[in-house]
Parts: sequence; structure tokens; C-alpha cells
Amino acid sequence: MAKDSKSGTPQSSPEIQSLIKALAGKWSVSVKFEPNSAMPGGAEGTGEETWRAGPGGFTVLDEEHLPTPEGEIFLLGIIWWDAKTKSFHGMECNNQLPYTCDLKGALNDITIKWDGKELTIDELETSPDGKKTMWHEVWSDITSTSFTQTGDTGAPGGPFKRFSTIHGNKLAEVQSAFAGTWKTATPALTSGTITYSKLPTGGAHYSNNRNSEYDFAIDGKEYPTDRPASTVAWVSTGPSSWDCVEKIRDKVTRKIHLALSAEGQTLTMTYTWFNPANRTATGSSVYTRVSGGPGLEGSWKMLERIEEPDTMTIAFPAPGQMYIYVDPIDNTWAGPADGTFMAVQSPMSPPGMATAFRIAAPRKMTSETKLGDKTLYLATLEVSDDGNTMTRTTWAPAKEDQKTVLTLKKQE
Repeated sequence: MAKDSKSGTPQSSPEIQSLIKALAGKWSVSVKFEPNSAMPGGAEGTGEETWRAGPGGFTVLDEEHLPTPEGEIFLLGIIWWDAKTKSFHGMECNNQLPYTCDLKGALNDITIKWDGKELTIDELETSPDGKKTMWHEVWSDITSTSFTQTGDTGAPGGPFKRFSTIHGNKLAEVQSAFAGTWKTATPALTSGTITYSKLPTGGAHYSNNRNSEYDFAIDGKEYPTDRPASTVAWVSTGPSSWDCVEKIRDKVTRKIHLALSAEGQTLTMTYTWFNPANRTATGSSVYTRVSGGPGLEGSWKMLERIEEPDTMTIAFPAPGQMYIYVDPIDNTWAGPADGTFMAVQSPMSPPGMATAFRIAAPRKMTSETKLGDKTLYLATLEVSDDGNTMTRTTWAPAKEDQKTVLTLKKQE
């Protein structure tokens, strides 16, 4: 488990997120056991594997129901990331173990590696007579619809002999109007106003008049916002222009240039988002003055917004389970769609952010997003009758008259 250096809030590791993204889903598997002294003719059968994120996305859970030479096996595998040792750890529970869960093995005998393409598990096993063998298991050739899983056994250090081969094929996702890939078709115009005001101390105050505000000064220094591990720094670049740099966890997430029109009634913001994997996106917003002045001071209402589109992928890997990924901000959410709050995993989000989704009707979903104990916003997602358009409407608590509406189109 990782922690944010400033807030101490636990965060799911990128390593765990990568493994969840690769294997999450319900898989039909065909199993082949190679001939050996106990099975001269070998054996074959079919079963199921289900991979999913554990609560909050801090663990990966592997549930297996497989035929084996000793009879049916019901297995639960738990994998987690140790931030101190920078390594994966795991534990296995199954109905064929006399103690069900192998606590000792989890501490001393299991080595797990994930390089983004292959998952390898090595387990040192000890027989009742004290003989030691090594179990070597690899998930390879992983795609969105299939994988190959091999199990080898032998003396520690090798050589190994093939014991079993499993081929997995992902089962069709639960049918849902929300399932698929959606791309933003129109930038969301934010109703209501934003306000810049002067403080008696000589500094300034920003508020979006919904769910975010902070104090700052136009002096190039970093000031904390109301979001954990988040800062802003402002500088003046001219009589009527300013630059602002936003950071989360000490990483720049957005740079904004603000320019006031000659008559002081229009404020134009142009900005660059610094997304994960060194990807950038640009955008702009135009505001008209509602009150105040001169300069930046006053309230402003958005007139126009231009942004590069985001892509949202929604999947239902198992009954009751939902997976959402938003690109390019690398935002991941996984969990039950029953109103349970689960952590939002994204380097672009402040630590402590969690969202709960609930399927309210076949074409309607509701959500609530919190930062700690504070509700930031509520939302509905509704799919059109033809299934090609999804409308996302958000608003802050007690601000239902200031809704933001975003339209997304389903991609083929």
C-alpha cells in the first residue's frame, strides 16, 4: 500500500492498477494436465477464473474453480503490493489445503513478479516428508480476451517439468446500455460563476462557488488549495495577464494563462493539461464579467469552452461489478455498482477521493464523489433510447440550479 507523502492517505499502487487492468474479468478456462506417474494418460477439463480488484483497489483477487487430479479445487488468490520492499506479495486459500489458507507460504515461500506483460508466481512447497519442490506458474500472452497459464514443477533451481496448461477466454460481459467506449462530444459548460476577491491581508481568494476555494497571492509562491496534496502558484505576466500552475503530489497537472480584454469585461483562459505518460492536452475557456473589477477581481460566468475529448470505457467484468477507465487522465474506478464508495485511482486526482456508483435503471446511473467526508458533487449518467449517446450531468450539493452537462458518443 502506498501513501501520499503529504497527506498520508493510502493510495493504490500503479503496479496493482496495471495488474487489475490486464486481468480483470470472468474467464472460461480449459485445463490440460500432462501425463505423469499419477496420471499416465494425463487429464483435461474446464473451469472458471474471475479476477477483480479488492476493496479500494489495494489488492487483486483471483477466484478459481478448476478440475484437478485430486478433485475439484476452489481457490482464492490475494495479491498486493508492498511499497516498502517494492515487491508483490500473495496468499493462496483453497479447499485442498488442510489449513485452507497458506499463511506461512504468504510470509516466506511465495515470490510474485509482474512486468506489465507476464505474471509469474514461484512457490516453494514442502511435502509431509520434508521434500522441497518449486511450483512455477506463468500467465502469458495476455490480451483483452484471452491468456495462457502454465504450471511447472521441479526441484528448487530447476530443471522444471510442465505439469499443466490453461487457456483462458473472457466470457461476454454482462449486457448493459453503459458498456462500451464513450468519447466526449461537447465540452461541458459550467453554469454559475467563479469569483476572485481581495483579502484584507493583501492576498486573493478564489472560489468556484460550488465545491472548491483557496487563498493565494500573485507572487510565484505555492499555496495549498482545499484539495489534499494540491497547490497553486500565480505570477503576473503583464498589466492584465497572469500565469497559474496547478500541482498534485508535487507534479504539475495544469498550466493556465489568463488574459483580460482591453475593456476588462472578458477573461480568456488558455491551458495545458499534463496527463500521465507525458501526454499533454490543451483547452480554453472564455468568461464574461458579472460583477466587480477592475482587473481580475469580481465574478465571472463561462461563455465558451474548448477542450480535447476524453474517452471513457465502461465494462462489467462480472455480475454486479463495474470497471471505468478515463483516458488520457489515467483515471480508474473498479467495484460494485451498488452505491459502495471505492477509491478513485488517478495521478490527476487528489488523494482521498472516492466515488460510489449505483445502477438506478437500465439506462440510468447515479454517482456521488467525496473527498474524505466532504461530498464534492453528485451526478447522473443516462443513455439515450438508441444507445448511442450518454449524458452526464453533475452538480455540487445544494447547487442543483448550477448543473454541468456533458454529452458523450458511443464509439464503434
